[in-house]
Amino acid sequence: MHEYAARALLKMAGKLTAMLVWASLVCSAYGAGCPSGPNAGFQVVRYEGVKAAVWYPTADRPATYTYSDRISGSVAVGGAPACTDLALLFFSHGLNGCGTQSVFLTEELARRGYIVLAPDYRDARCSVDSSGPQNLESADPEKFQDYAAWTDGTYLDRRDDSRSVLNGILSSAGFGPRIDASRIAAGGHSLGGYTVAAMLGGWSSWKDPRFRTALLLSPVVGPFMVDGRSTLDAIQSPVMYQGGTADLGITPGLKKPGRAYDLTKPTKFLAEFRGAGHFDFSNSVCGRAPTTVAACLASQTNAKLIFDYAEAFLATTVWGEDRAMLYTPNPALATYWRQSALAVVSAASYSPDVAPGSIASLFGLGLAAREQTALPPAPAESIGAISARVTYADGNSVAARLYMVSPGQINLVLPQTPPSTGPVRVEVRQDAEVIAAGQAKLSPVAPGLFTTAATGMAAGEWLRVLPDGARTSGAISRTPIALSPGQVYLSLYGTGFRHATKLQARSGNTAVPILAMAPSPEYAGLDQLALGPLPLELAGKGEVDIVVTADGANSNAAKFVTR
Repeated sequence: MHEYAARALLKMAGKLTAMLVWASLVCSAYGAGCPSGPNAGFQVVRYEGVKAAVWYPTADRPATYTYSDRISGSVAVGGAPACTDLALLFFSHGLNGCGTQSVFLTEELARRGYIVLAPDYRDARCSVDSSGPQNLESADPEKFQDYAAWTDGTYLDRRDDSRSVLNGILSSAGFGPRIDASRIAAGGHSLGGYTVAAMLGGWSSWKDPRFRTALLLSPVVGPFMVDGRSTLDAIQSPVMYQGGTADLGITPGLKKPGRAYDLTKPTKFLAEFRGAGHFDFSNSVCGRAPTTVAACLASQTNAKLIFDYAEAFLATTVWGEDRAMLYTPNPALATYWRQSALAVVSAASYSPDVAPGSIASLFGLGLAAREQTALPPAPAESIGAISARVTYADGNSVAARLYMVSPGQINLVLPQTPPSTGPVRVEVRQDAEVIAAGQAKLSPVAPGLFTTAATGMAAGEWLRVLPDGARTSGAISRTPIALSPGQVYLSLYGTGFRHATKLQARSGNTAVPILAMAPSPEYAGLDQLALGPLPLELAGKGEVDIVVTADGANSNAAKFVTR
């Protein structure tokens, strides 16, 4: 009877199995905590003696506001802040700039639902309130190119003033309660890029863990790459570098092999704009004639590209949105590189341990332009332009077969017979370019049970065999399974079992017999387990867990319900 039941259970694949191959797809999109289309408010604030500009969403009516004789905007000065759970962008200006030096970016972001905080540092030669230069107490600009002489004491006033204004706005009555403190980004131009990179880990004594992501516009990062050392790899947050083909002092140092982009850990982006110079990341990009923020963005190609890529980067890394422009080639750019950090886990259990021949899920940013699947039941070595490779410790590299690609997740089948276990590198490629990379821990077995995302119920089927041989079956769900009359068996779907030499299953303290285990004959990487008969002592328990142990390694718990 048990052998007959096992054979019957292992044939129960059908449509349910096809669903399991990519059932673990997780889509998590966040939207800014503000309705679309707010106006921009503007205030000048002072926190611990440091002046700063603040742009923010408001429902109040805007009016023309003159930042300088070259550019004006449309803001509600002193307007009431609107919306809650907002992201904050901290913006750091360049040497001798000021907090209003890049209003084509900072003002417009307020209309996209961000609070933007931009202080005046002591080296500023303009001011957020047009009152004139600051105290000019920072380091000697004549030594600006002597990067080897820079230490964590260079421009230390910028670190201290940044902390002052950030602490001030977060504790303020007007803005603090509206800010989601888990969604704080930092952006900076030139020396402001140095400031931001230092505060994200470039100088350990500057590090501020509140910053989630970094937007670096033609940044001075040379001080972090001198004497054969680099501290850029200490930055754990996503980074977008922006530069220009006419930015001869900075951008080559971002692009050259072994320099800033290469030394920065994923997730990272680099966008190089045609004809853009160092000061095109300030209001200079808007031209010499007096203009407005709206006119600048409408008429100046690079201003619009700088803003669009910055906003897409923030939306993706701060809010988790899928912005296709971040992973779609754009001929308007001279250079565009990207590489996402990958989390590699079992597609069934989400454990970081994976096994040869098992189904794994890769999570990252910008992995594909849209969701696509291979024709079931066979995975493919590429879907569109996307492929994946696994590189082992001995340097051997093998293609993995893909079931599904999407912007945030890829499901694939790991190679069946690797040369070794242990740490491996997994790369996702678009055509020949590596767009995402991460590490996995490859173990001989890594048992995982598929479950339904909404309920945690075991993915599989039950089979009842009556004494006269009659049988009934159904999918495991929240509907209770009666354990009598007859005997009840389960067919569970998982991955990472197939190389196990010893299998056990338990529900709480109750052992559950395992009749058979076999790789699915239809779906690569999918393993099936036939269990039962279920012990009668489980009857009437309601929702119970079942865990499978393979060569001493436990699976995740899957649920079923008895009566």
